[in-house]
Amino acid sequence: MNRPLSGARTLRCAGAAAVLLTLYALSPTPRGWRASVVTLAMFGAALVLLALYLGVLLRWRRGTRSVDPGAVAESLVLVVLGAVLAFSLIYLRLAQVPGQFEGLRTHTDALYFTVTTLTTVGYGDIHPVGQVARALVTAQLVANVVLLGAVVRIASGLLAAGRRRAAEQEDA
Repeated sequence: MNRPLSGARTLRCAGAAAVLLTLYALSPTPRGWRASVVTLAMFGAALVLLALYLGVLLRWRRGTRSVDPGAVAESLVLVVLGAVLAFSLIYLRLAQVPGQFEGLRTHTDALYFTVTTLTTVGYGDIHPVGQVARALVTAQLVANVVLLGAVVRIASGLLAAGRRRAAEQEDA
């Protein structure tokens, strides 16, 4: 793979990430019953995102190992970022429902909570109180384990494919 293609992919990925982060930062925070409706819509969007991610993973597993490794890496980066932002928005909306979260008030709080949950650091300053919030955080924890396992599997597959190509080039 040549450098210009790699640089173009990096710029495309960074641009998409910037757009996602901007949309996240500019998203309004509804109050009252609208928070519940938006939370359900965001949960649905997160499920769609997970389905897209699983589609990439299944395509990789079905033997289409000729898929460009850079495209797989780019997809994973954007899916992880999208999932983090989707969960952040869901938590932000759910925090508007009384009795669900303690200490989660802003977009930054929601992003902070999501990333601490993703990395399993869990400082405790923001935590779920209500049953719906706890169930959603549990779902994110399970998704984190699945995601981490998939990333490790794909990365090891890419490394093995690279070693095979290098060995084939040495033999030729």
